Amino acid sequence: MTTVRAYCRYAVYCWKGTPPWPASQAMVEGFLVHTLRRGLTVKAARNYITGIMWFMRVNDIPHTPLREHPHLQRMLAGAQRQFGAVERSARPITKQFLLMSYDKYVLPYYRKAAREIPGLLGHLENQHPVALRNQSAVAFMNVWSAWTATLVGYYACMRLDNLLPATLTNPSNSASFLKRGNMWVENDELWFEAERSKTNQYGTRTHTAAITAVGGPMCAVAAMESHSRYTYGKEHKTRGKEESLFRLRTAGRATTTPLVHKQLVNHLKAMAKAVGWDTAGISGHSLRRGAATNAQRLDVPNVTEQVAMLGDWTSRSVHLYHEVDPASRLRLPRAIAADMRRPLA
Repeated sequence: MTTVRAYCRYAVYCWKGTPPWPASQAMVEGFLVHTLRRGLTVKAARNYITGIMWFMRVNDIPHTPLREHPHLQRMLAGAQRQFGAVERSARPITKQFLLMSYDKYVLPYYRKAAREIPGLLGHLENQHPVALRNQSAVAFMNVWSAWTATLVGYYACMRLDNLLPATLTNPSNSASFLKRGNMWVENDELWFEAERSKTNQYGTRTHTAAITAVGGPMCAVAAMESHSRYTYGKEHKTRGKEESLFRLRTAGRATTTPLVHKQLVNHLKAMAKAVGWDTAGISGHSLRRGAATNAQRLDVPNVTEQVAMLGDWTSRSVHLYHEVDPASRLRLPRAIAADMRRPLA
């Protein structure tokens, strides 16, 4: 969506009677000053400039890549020094965070509802009015929806824009968030197909990702099955194919609404409070960053390439999401030192 917004803003900015394409260096530099004067952050301005370059690239419009614009690069660097703020990185979600969140955040909602409605889960799967009208049961269903979204987002290294709609009405990511029709289960593995994303804004390819069942409360496959049953009943496989993956319910109402970005972030922050974490840095991006960080520690050949493939990274930015532990940082220096100690053959 950044490329689309950049195109629209740039086209509106262009001087009257001046064709916007190909974008000259003077026009792009003027647009940069214009966006900063309008109060956009340096990061947003940079994204817009990158979006203009990307638009020209995919449409075969002659242009000079941003990295070959030294004057523009110096303008961006100067703007960062003058106006830029220290950017906060999303705090990565960890395996321990997930385990503790289930015990301290999800289970209390279930226990409260189960005390009020014996046979709670069966009533939810059968869409029994007793459960659908009970405030505690509905609160548990909504927490379970957020919990399922948390597991899916974590295991699939998924971008928030692919995971959920941005807003309830007219979401800006309507072309990229996953629908139920983009999901299926095969051999105890949950599969997704994303036709558009941040790195695929024109739908020129399809990104496919899978999640393997792990069993127990940390299993995203089982969580998704339960959430589908709580939302649509036992016939869930044939229902809601054009609706978003994760749904919320209001007590007494037959219809559901989408779980959106802000609501999931609020749940993540509530989980953080429940497990004793500071909520600073907790965002929807925490799932993607945490999963990439944890995966880097696994004994998997070419793990960085595997993470990039799972999370649909198309650049070296995947390396920015890795919180490398001291032991990993010491691996190469120690190998170099060991080689130096060995006598020459």
